[in-house]
Amino acid sequence: MLYTVDCEKVSSLPSVSFTVSGKVYPLNGEQYILRVCTGKKVCLLGFFPSGFPGWTLGDIFIGAYYTVFDRDNDRVGFAKAI
Repeated sequence: MLYTVDCEKVSSLPSVSFTVSGKVYPLNGEQYILRVCTGKKVCLLGFFPSGFPGWTLGDIFIGAYYTVFDRDNDRVGFAKAI
């Protein structure tokens, strides 16, 4: 299921935060809304239920936070993207 929002209201949307290992990672409306233009402008919520426990943090999260995958030590690190 995809959720749409009024594109004019994106800047006034509340922030959404994900907590990973006790660290909070906030996203503002500009970061978690996807603007799509296919003849007309549509704004979509960039995350949605997956049917599994937890969340899959995809494009919207990786766009806001630099992500390092340390396969040798089975860990992932995050830093605010600049």
